[in-house]
Amino acid sequence: MENNDEGLNAQSSEKEPGELIFEYGVDVEEKRVKYTLSEKGVKFCREKGYRVSLPGGLSLDEALALSPEDRGILIAKEYDPFIYESARDQILDGWKEKFEVLQKGLASLGLKPDNKYEVRLTRYGTGGSYHYASSPKMVMVNLEAKKRHAPAEIICHEIVHLCIESWIQKYKYGEELHWRKEHIVDLIMREIFPDELMQNIDSKLGAQIDEIFENNKTDMEEVIKQVGSINI
Repeated sequence: MENNDEGLNAQSSEKEPGELIFEYGVDVEEKRVKYTLSEKGVKFCREKGYRVSLPGGLSLDEALALSPEDRGILIAKEYDPFIYESARDQILDGWKEKFEVLQKGLASLGLKPDNKYEVRLTRYGTGGSYHYASSPKMVMVNLEAKKRHAPAEIICHEIVHLCIESWIQKYKYGEELHWRKEHIVDLIMREIFPDELMQNIDSKLGAQIDEIFENNKTDMEEVIKQVGSINI
């Protein structure tokens, strides 16, 4: 994903730890849909079994059959600034307290979040994603996933990803280890937010990851190193 899009609506929370800089707009949506329907995006969604939302409620195959121009017309037709503004306000309502809980929980595991994040609001693609290389680090939140996860919960989930991404890259977690990475993030989230829902994973693999996590959770690099070495 690219950063510094032009023509975006942006608003930040107060300048304190956990500051959120919001961006949303038709340009954001067009790029999100373009990435989701790219060869890489389609392959990822299909292989991992992710549900995606697309303009007009189309399936992946239906959206791929349309021209970029027709997809753009659908995006523009569906775009309603009020939806994004309302979501932004909902996230900010209580965010300071939620981030304090996240920050404290991460600290107990030897992790530290950044002071600032860019949050791009979308109605398309998967539930959420993150961009480690951007500055500030960026998270993408799909507002259509709110029936399963509140937007603030998605932001926290993606922040956890960003906290461990340097080790994920160090120990070369490729796409074949995707669900191991996700399970580690879910375990961290449940450690901090006990009611957090867990994503489905092979039970045998999950049990091994759970044991490694419980025995090493104050040394997350060691967790990631050992989980990446599981033979199954």
